[in-house]
Amino acid sequence: MKPFFDMSLLIAFGFLSILLLLGVFLRARIRFFQEYMIPACLTGGIIGFAILNTTGFPGVRPELYPPLAYHFFAISFACLGLRGMSKVHDADGSAAREMVRGAIWQGQMWHMSLASQLLIATLIIYVLRFVTGDDYLPSVGFLAAQGFTAGPGQAISTGLVWEKFGHEGMGQIAMAYAGIGFIVTFALGVPLVRWGIRRGLNTYPVGSVPEEIRTGLLARDHRPAGLHLVTQNANVDSLAVQVALILVAWLGAYYIVDAVASVTPPSIGGTLWGLFFLFCLSAGLLMRQLMKMLHIDYLIDGDSMTRLAGWMVEFLLLTTLVGVKFAIVKAYIIPIVVVSIVLAVFTLVFCLYFGRRVPGYSFERTVMMFGTCTGTIPTGLILLRMVDSELKTTVSVEAGMWNIQVFIFFYVNFILHGYVVYGWGMPLTLGLFAATYVACYLILRFFRLIGPKVF
Repeated sequence: MKPFFDMSLLIAFGFLSILLLLGVFLRARIRFFQEYMIPACLTGGIIGFAILNTTGFPGVRPELYPPLAYHFFAISFACLGLRGMSKVHDADGSAAREMVRGAIWQGQMWHMSLASQLLIATLIIYVLRFVTGDDYLPSVGFLAAQGFTAGPGQAISTGLVWEKFGHEGMGQIAMAYAGIGFIVTFALGVPLVRWGIRRGLNTYPVGSVPEEIRTGLLARDHRPAGLHLVTQNANVDSLAVQVALILVAWLGAYYIVDAVASVTPPSIGGTLWGLFFLFCLSAGLLMRQLMKMLHIDYLIDGDSMTRLAGWMVEFLLLTTLVGVKFAIVKAYIIPIVVVSIVLAVFTLVFCLYFGRRVPGYSFERTVMMFGTCTGTIPTGLILLRMVDSELKTTVSVEAGMWNIQVFIFFYVNFILHGYVVYGWGMPLTLGLFAATYVACYLILRFFRLIGPKVF
């Protein structure tokens, strides 16, 4: 007898859960994973990719994972919006000034990385088209840059939009680039960290890595509180309230985008759905501000929002790797491999060049940006913890602060669709990215964030 309801969604979640726990077990038991501090979701995702592209798993429908990744990404931004920005407590303001300068540097570096990776990847695609004679989509290099610098959520969103305009498989290709980016983060990032520590480039000596960080598991007698209650459980569970706030923010963003997209041309509507995560972030920020005006913002527990956002990111990274179908991406296997290798080397050189010239916590910022520009902010933070184990520097806070610049450079997310959706032509689209790179470089010069070599 068949089940009463369609169980495919919960089976998909269950499979992800098995993979995550398997990754946790391997990290806790195997020295290789401990030495390279490979996160459980990356290990589990690679294993899941192998399983679904060979034997398969009973009841799992791989086509569910791209839309799940899209939603995980959007909801995580709603969490971040509701959480807001942590307050900076510093008597003389020196740390606050250092944070602002560091946030400006990280923000410009992120946009410069995206623009330069995109330009290089597109050049490679045109060369491969000429050499192989294959009719690769010229703008597929855009997905490589997004997969590396912007991370899986934005890359998948762009790929899914392009699929609506007749380019099949772009969501899968975006997931492939993002997955490779995560591998590059640790394949090159960990040796970079070790090189810097041997030369004493980190500000605070790390000594031996604590066992808890190596294994990824806390000791039985060390269980710090990860969230705070804001309600009386006899009335309603506190975590249920936090989840409800997040989903209300998501729902508000959905209705706004749906209303606008329904009365605009498909090109604009598609772009808006591709930027849905920004609307979720804005909805979260507006909800928090409204609750603050009503003096009920104490009902938002920032720690709970951080934990829930982390939950979303873990499953986002899993779905990114698990959801890749080799049968679909194999037509682009040559561009995927060649572009990924070139971007991996370029990003390392790029981050070292500017990182060793930024005043302040130079090496810590270098490591943070390499992890971010090949993966996401969380992977950047993993590398940062290797050189700043107690997060004594301001770099981790800067990583959260610079995201506000997304609203300043919001147009970048529109011009990513310039070639495929709007039909601008490649010269104009690439020209706008080149102009963005130059503008960010000049901002770094203006704030004196490019100086002589520090290391």
